Formats: sequence, structure tokens, C-alpha cells
Amino acid sequence: MRSPAQVVREGPADDPKTPLVVQVSRWDRIKDMGGVLESFVRYVDVPDAGLGLVGPAVSGVSDDPEGQQLWDETVAAWRSLPHETRKRVYLATIPMDDPVENALVINALQRHAAIVTQKSLAEGFGLTVAEAMWKSRPVVASARLMDRRPDRRRRDQPARRGPARPRGLRRRNRAPAS
Repeated sequence: MRSPAQVVREGPADDPKTPLVVQVSRWDRIKDMGGVLESFVRYVDVPDAGLGLVGPAVSGVSDDPEGQQLWDETVAAWRSLPHETRKRVYLATIPMDDPVENALVINALQRHAAIVTQKSLAEGFGLTVAEAMWKSRPVVASARLMDRRPDRRRRDQPARRGPARPRGLRRRNRAPAS
């Protein structure tokens, strides 16, 4: 790589066989990287699983004024974790100056991931989810969907909750009644 990523982690890189949960998003409050970190720490009880929170280099996104602040907050949250937990989590910013190199790094991360997450507080189905599905990766995404009809709600209102899957799929996946 001509432009190295900035990586925050405790100790050496994980073994390539380590199952990895990855979220690739902007450093933006709406993407809730801190919420992904908190959820992983609280709910993933697999000692050898890791979490990667990855976003663009904060200097490389000119229309994201909160990027640096969110990166700093996420690093601070990571530093507050117990040592053994920090060893399972890494944070990374990927340079944006070479779009091809950036795409290759993101592609490699998503292909290596055991699970790709996309927790968004207001946005719906996005490119990250589509890319992960294309790569046959399981996706864990937020159930919050944005109703884009302007007559239904204002953008600054919380998004309403919707079903995680269409009802037809839910019925098909149920075990037959005994």
C-alpha cells in the first residue's frame, strides 16, 4: 500500500482464522460505530471472535465535519475497554487519496469478515450491505428504516422500526408446527 491505514489495536494482528465482525462506515453519528462496539462487547460471547470498525481517513472526507470527533470518541471508548477485550477489537481509518487502493482494502476486509454489520440509526439498505451480500457474507443490519415519503415524517424525527425481514421470508423460515 502506498498510503498506510491508521490502525488502533492491542497487540499483534489476529490469526487469519479468527472470525471477524466488520463494520465499514463513515465516522458519522448516524453510523453508530460506538453502538457497534458496545454491542459487540456486551453480546458477542465468542472469546476468539474479533471486531473491526473501519472507516475512511478522517482527513479524506471533506463533507464530514464530525469525522475527527467521532474517530476520537471511538478511540476513547476502545481505550476504556478491559485489556482482554481491547485485544479482540481494532479500529482503522483507510486513506481515500487512491480510490482503487481504498476499494481493494475494503474488498479484502469484507471478504475476510465472518459477518458484516451495518448499524445505522436512520438510513436503510446501503452499499455496504449490498457489497457484503454480493460477497456471500452474512449481514447484521439495524432494523431502522428511513421512510422517505416527505409527507410522513421529518428527517430529524427518529426512524420508525420495521421488520428485519419481509413477513413472507419469516413464515418460510419457521419450523413446521408439530
